[in-house]
Amino acid sequence: MHRKLVLVDGRAGRVKVAQSAQPVPKVDVEAERKREAELEQALLKLRAWYAEWSEIARASIKRRDHLIALGLARRKSGDKTPTRAPKSPRARLTDALGACRTPPKPCRAKDRLVGRG
Repeated sequence: MHRKLVLVDGRAGRVKVAQSAQPVPKVDVEAERKREAELEQALLKLRAWYAEWSEIARASIKRRDHLIALGLARRKSGDKTPTRAPKSPRARLTDALGACRTPPKPCRAKDRLVGRG
């Protein structure tokens, strides 16, 4: 009987919470569309400004390291061989564990320090 009381009280509490919830405000679709259109226009203006700026920067800046720092050029790759894909974290962990599991080299008597003891 005690368990049923708790269950009924739990349901009643959830009903009170559900009834006290605030209604979701309605979205003004036209205002949202207008805001998205304004945002898109602002992004287009920004892109046009960046295109003009990068063109001027490429024409006036001659040092390659400065262009690389500005993100207008990339470093030249000296190696013409295709790069390997990076290993997955699991493969890197397996390699590391494999290196830890290799047995240590045996110690030779002549490698020990002389004069200790």
